[in-house]
Amino acid sequence: MAKNFEKLQRDNNRVPIMTGSGILTSDATGTPQTSPLTINATVTTIVVPTNAAEMVVQCNADLKISEAVGMATYFTLSAGVALALPLSATDTIYLSTVSGAGILQFYFVKV
Repeated sequence: MAKNFEKLQRDNNRVPIMTGSGILTSDATGTPQTSPLTINATVTTIVVPTNAAEMVVQCNADLKISEAVGMATYFTLSAGVALALPLSATDTIYLSTVSGAGILQFYFVKV
Protein backbone atom coordinates (compact mmCIF):
# COMPACT_ATOMS: atom_id res chain seq x y z
CA MET A 1 0.00 0.00 0.00
CA ALA A 2 1.53 3.31 -1.04
CA LYS A 3 1.43 6.19 1.41
CA ASN A 4 0.35 9.58 0.11
CA PHE A 5 1.73 12.46 2.14
CA GLU A 6 1.24 15.15 -0.54
CA LYS A 7 -1.11 17.10 1.75
CA LEU A 8 1.72 17.92 4.16
CA GLN A 9 2.32 21.55 4.93
CA ARG A 10 5.71 22.88 3.86
CA ASP A 11 8.15 25.25 5.52
CA ASN A 12 9.78 28.28 3.83
CA ASN A 13 12.23 25.98 2.04
CA ARG A 14 9.37 23.81 0.66
CA VAL A 15 10.36 20.94 2.99
CA PRO A 16 7.35 18.90 4.16
CA ILE A 17 6.40 19.31 7.81
CA MET A 18 4.94 16.18 9.41
CA THR A 19 1.85 17.23 11.35
CA GLY A 20 -1.13 15.08 12.24
CA SER A 21 -4.52 15.89 10.78
CA GLY A 22 -6.48 13.57 13.04
CA ILE A 23 -6.63 10.17 14.67
CA LEU A 24 -8.29 6.89 13.78
CA THR A 25 -9.10 4.13 16.31
CA SER A 26 -9.62 1.30 13.83
CA ASP A 27 -7.35 -0.52 11.41
CA ALA A 28 -7.86 -1.11 7.66
CA THR A 29 -8.78 -4.81 7.61
CA GLY A 30 -11.93 -5.92 5.76
CA THR A 31 -13.69 -6.10 9.13
CA PRO A 32 -11.98 -3.29 11.03
CA GLN A 33 -10.48 -4.03 14.41
CA THR A 34 -11.24 -1.21 16.80
CA SER A 35 -9.70 0.09 19.99
CA PRO A 36 -9.94 -1.15 22.67
CA LEU A 37 -9.23 -4.65 21.35
CA THR A 38 -8.91 -7.87 23.36
CA ILE A 39 -5.78 -9.76 22.31
CA ASN A 40 -3.89 -12.80 23.59
CA ALA A 41 -0.75 -14.82 22.84
CA THR A 42 -2.10 -15.65 19.35
CA VAL A 43 -0.82 -13.18 16.73
CA THR A 44 -3.19 -10.30 15.90
CA THR A 45 -2.64 -8.62 12.53
CA ILE A 46 -3.21 -4.86 12.33
CA VAL A 47 -3.42 -3.39 8.83
CA VAL A 48 -2.19 0.20 8.79
CA PRO A 49 -4.67 2.66 7.22
CA THR A 50 -3.57 4.71 4.21
CA ASN A 51 -1.93 7.98 5.26
CA ALA A 52 -1.27 6.82 8.82
CA ALA A 53 2.12 8.15 9.86
CA GLU A 54 2.18 6.85 13.43
CA MET A 55 0.47 4.31 15.68
CA VAL A 56 0.24 4.76 19.43
CA VAL A 57 -0.23 1.53 21.41
CA GLN A 58 -0.74 0.63 25.06
CA CYS A 59 -1.79 -2.68 26.60
CA ASN A 60 -2.57 -3.78 30.15
CA ALA A 61 -0.40 -6.88 29.54
CA ASP A 62 3.17 -7.18 28.25
CA LEU A 63 2.91 -6.76 24.47
CA LYS A 64 5.05 -8.20 21.66
CA ILE A 65 5.27 -5.96 18.56
CA SER A 66 6.69 -7.11 15.21
CA GLU A 67 6.87 -6.35 11.50
CA ALA A 68 7.47 -10.05 10.78
CA VAL A 69 4.50 -12.31 9.95
CA GLY A 70 5.59 -15.19 12.21
CA MET A 71 6.93 -12.82 14.89
CA ALA A 72 10.38 -14.47 14.77
CA THR A 73 11.69 -11.05 15.79
CA TYR A 74 9.81 -8.66 18.05
CA PHE A 75 10.00 -5.91 20.62
CA THR A 76 8.42 -6.37 24.07
CA LEU A 77 6.53 -3.41 25.50
CA SER A 78 5.86 -3.55 29.23
CA ALA A 79 2.26 -3.48 30.43
CA GLY A 80 0.81 0.00 30.89
CA VAL A 81 3.46 1.76 28.81
CA ALA A 82 2.40 3.76 25.74
CA LEU A 83 4.60 3.74 22.63
CA ALA A 84 4.41 5.70 19.38
CA LEU A 85 5.45 3.65 16.33
CA PRO A 86 6.48 5.48 13.12
CA LEU A 87 4.66 3.93 10.14
CA SER A 88 5.43 5.91 6.99
CA ALA A 89 6.76 2.79 5.23
CA THR A 90 4.79 0.14 7.15
CA ASP A 91 1.62 -1.61 5.97
CA THR A 92 1.12 -4.26 8.67
CA ILE A 93 1.92 -4.65 12.37
CA TYR A 94 1.76 -7.97 14.25
CA LEU A 95 0.93 -7.98 17.95
CA SER A 96 0.44 -10.52 20.72
CA THR A 97 0.67 -10.63 24.47
CA VAL A 98 3.61 -12.40 26.08
CA SER A 99 1.08 -14.62 27.87
CA GLY A 100 -2.62 -14.55 28.72
CA ALA A 101 -5.11 -11.97 27.50
CA GLY A 102 -4.91 -8.21 27.47
CA ILE A 103 -6.78 -5.11 26.37
CA LEU A 104 -4.93 -3.26 23.60
CA GLN A 105 -5.68 0.43 23.15
CA PHE A 106 -4.41 2.05 19.97
CA TYR A 107 -4.85 4.91 17.57
CA PHE A 108 -3.30 5.98 14.29
CA VAL A 109 -2.13 9.54 13.63
CA LYS A 110 -3.27 10.52 10.11
CA VAL A 111 -1.63 13.12 7.91
